[in-house]
Formats: sequence, C-alpha cells, structure tokens
Amino acid sequence: MKMTIVKLAVYLSVLLTPFSLKKQVMDREESVKAIYYKKKSLIRLGDAEFRMMINKKGLSYQEYNSKLRDELKQIIKRYKQKDPNYILCVPYEPFTKEAKWMFKKENYKYLMCFGIYRFYFRYFMPKHNKYGCSFLFIQENEKNYHRLWQESKNVIFIHNDPKWAEVFKKKYDINTIFIEIPNKNCYSHIEKIQKKIEKKINEIKKEGSYSVIISAGPAAK
Repeated sequence: MKMTIVKLAVYLSVLLTPFSLKKQVMDREESVKAIYYKKKSLIRLGDAEFRMMINKKGLSYQEYNSKLRDELKQIIKRYKQKDPNYILCVPYEPFTKEAKWMFKKENYKYLMCFGIYRFYFRYFMPKHNKYGCSFLFIQENEKNYHRLWQESKNVIFIHNDPKWAEVFKKKYDINTIFIEIPNKNCYSHIEKIQKKIEKKINEIKKEGSYSVIISAGPAAK
C-alpha cells in the first residue's frame, strides 16, 4: 500500500511538470565552462541531498540530521543572490526534459528516484541563477571536467579511501594532498574535517593556485 502511494505521488509530480526546462539548467559541458571561467565553487545536489531535505530520511552512509538538512536548504536559499560564489548543480536529464522522457521504460529508475524532486526543483527552488549539471563527472565528460583542476599546483583530496587519491594523482600528475574522513556519518565530524582542510590550505596557498575536492556525501556540501 505504501509503495503504491509513493508511485502515485511520483507520477503526479511528473505529470504536473510536463514541460522542458533546459534553459534553466546547463548541460555537462556548459557547466564545466561556467565553473572554470567564472572561478566558482561547485556544489552538487543529488538524490541523497533531496532525500534528506524533502523526505527527512538518512542514508546508509549518512544518518538523518536536522541541522544538516537546514544547512542544505540554506545553500539553496542563498542561491537566489545576484552573484553567488558557487554554482549549484542538479540532475540535468531528470529535471529538464519533458515528462514523456521520464515515462520511457529505460528511464524508470530516474522516474522513481527523481520524480518528486523534479517537482520540488521546478516550483520551489530559486530561479534567479542558472544551475549546473550534477552528472558532469560521468566518464564521457572527462575530456571537459578535468580542466577544473588542471591549472592547480596542489589538490586537496578529501575521501574515506586513500587509493582514490593515488589514482587521481597518477592520472592527472598533480601534487595531491590526502585528508582521510570516516566512511559513514561525516557530518558528525564536520568541524574536525573543516579544520584539517583549512590547515592544509594555509600551508599551501602561498605556493600558487589550488583546488579542493571533497567526497563526503551530503556533508560535503
């Protein structure tokens, strides 16, 4: 019964947003160009963040936290500023294409995962600035997104597994400074993580440009 209600809510959400909205969300290549040329930070919103904000539910790797939810909503609220220092990214295809795209059999997973979030985006999120594509880091777009850090002398790489920092270092031949974080519930350690990042930035910022890459689920935002 509960699943039936959820499906009905999903279908209704998409039927109430039948139109295309491509002008408001940049595609993968446009997103990279905007971030690169405007020197903005990048914040990606995906199903995990929307789940916490709208459903008030946690994930296998991040328990629900009302303060984290409030902070995620503040990121969205601040995006209506005239010139925010970040580009907020949302799922491009699920949020921009016409409803008939989502009802295709091969796109069922997008329908069930993003249908309700699509409705929320179209009617309740700020319209003052264009959004980027949160799927910009797919393999097919690597030829574009690697430029986001290619001019950096150092990259601070925050992850729960050091092997990915090594992979990154070898692939892009950039001095990579690894900061290890827990593999679950990073938000519970947010202040310690932030202090570690700030310390590393202070140590390297005189050496030239740098980038910070954070993989920590909703806490990264």
